Amino acid sequence: MIDRVFRSTRDAGFQEEKYEGLYLNLAWNKTQLTDILDKRINHLVKQTHTTQTVTHDDLMPATIMKTPVIDYLVQRTLMRPRDIIEFFNFCVFQAADNPKISSQMIKQAEGEYSRTRLRSVADEWYADYPNLFVFTDLLKNRPPQFELSDVTLDECADFCLNLLIGGVQKRDALFDVAEQFVETEVYVSQFRQRVFQIFYRIGLVGLKLATYETIAWTTDGPTKYCCIRNQR
Repeated sequence: MIDRVFRSTRDAGFQEEKYEGLYLNLAWNKTQLTDILDKRINHLVKQTHTTQTVTHDDLMPATIMKTPVIDYLVQRTLMRPRDIIEFFNFCVFQAADNPKISSQMIKQAEGEYSRTRLRSVADEWYADYPNLFVFTDLLKNRPPQFELSDVTLDECADFCLNLLIGGVQKRDALFDVAEQFVETEVYVSQFRQRVFQIFYRIGLVGLKLATYETIAWTTDGPTKYCCIRNQR
């Protein structure tokens, strides 16, 4: 919040590093998110059904696609309490009139949750990137993992031309690099790199530094391997 206020009021002499001591970095881990989810589940169930302590283990399958269910849920969040709670709420909706939430119900809930979260992320970053939601079209219909070079020259050219023909109400860094690409001021590799750097920064994609390493999110530098989060 502080950062957003500063960015909206900065002038030519603004130096962001002077204010770093005022920033409060909030971070959540899987254990904390699990605890928050279990407390919410326990509160909801205790109100009407039982006085026993109830957790996600009592309502959900142990695994989904060979992945522990809590890992499956957490991996599809931006590591924030509201994300995992919203995902669970969609699961509850799918499980209406059923005593437990099945794997199929969670998969069905995931589609609705992903669409909602994508729109919410675009809204959250609208002040910085008002064209973000439009640019997420570059992620559609791709496998969970792909190389940056898989976003082809023709795909980028068609996307950018359609964007410029349609016009936008507000310019941002995404629109600017698309315009530069159409005007041949940047190569397709530069266009992809700049767009996916922004995607990485806000948590839409993760980065894989090498084929034998795990996917990194938001804290490491860019590389050519990308993995979509919450977007199929």
